[in-house]
Amino acid sequence: MNQKINLYSIPVDTLSGTELTSLIDQHLSRNHPLTVYNINVHAFNLFFRRSDFAETIRKADIVICDSDIIRVLLRFFEKTSIEKLTGSRWVPEFFKNTQHKKLKVFLLGDEYKVLEICKRKFEAEFPSLTIGFFHGFFPESEEKEVIERVNAFQADVLLVAMGMPKQELFLTRNHESLNPVIRIPVGGAFRYWAEIHTQAPDWILKLNLEWLHRIYLEPGRLTGRYVRDAFWFVLNLILRPHQNSGRTKSK
Repeated sequence: MNQKINLYSIPVDTLSGTELTSLIDQHLSRNHPLTVYNINVHAFNLFFRRSDFAETIRKADIVICDSDIIRVLLRFFEKTSIEKLTGSRWVPEFFKNTQHKKLKVFLLGDEYKVLEICKRKFEAEFPSLTIGFFHGFFPESEEKEVIERVNAFQADVLLVAMGMPKQELFLTRNHESLNPVIRIPVGGAFRYWAEIHTQAPDWILKLNLEWLHRIYLEPGRLTGRYVRDAFWFVLNLILRPHQNSGRTKSK
């Protein structure tokens, strides 16, 4: 059974990838909305720097771990070993295991050329999927039209790749207006699925060095961000002593 743990007041769910797939399948069957957000070092820092982002994390139905460092903290403070669930990997695995559902999936974010490649690759690998998409470079003033486009497609699953925290704020702000049952922010996953970026090999994952692989892929964009994230992460650990507020079980 899934447990929700408060790590430095941040809620984190302990469910595995298999359990997450089962939970999503249940929500699809009941047509009951489910938001699945993730926590990594960048999100950890944003949680304490931006109250609006912290509120989105608290409102999420499920918060999965997408960081080796967060896993270490959970193991150290909570004596809990959980699975690292990175959207670019577990979402395709979910599609593979739910092809009988014949899902309609809407990709929101990134550029059209990336989205077109994703659509072709997904529909070739998972023939039961129907894919719709729209770019992520629209102003907030056009959100209503974008939401109408998503709803008109009658998507079961909405994947949003607009970067953190923009994607989470969009989903939380429009929670009541969106019709897709499953709502998941996926960061830069579209570029991995389009094979513009390559996934880290297994030996890199085993050494917990996926962050280094990402810097190798995008040094200009990520080097500075990762240095800043490391600084603020350590500072937050020092200034905000961990308080174990216990665990709650989720159905």
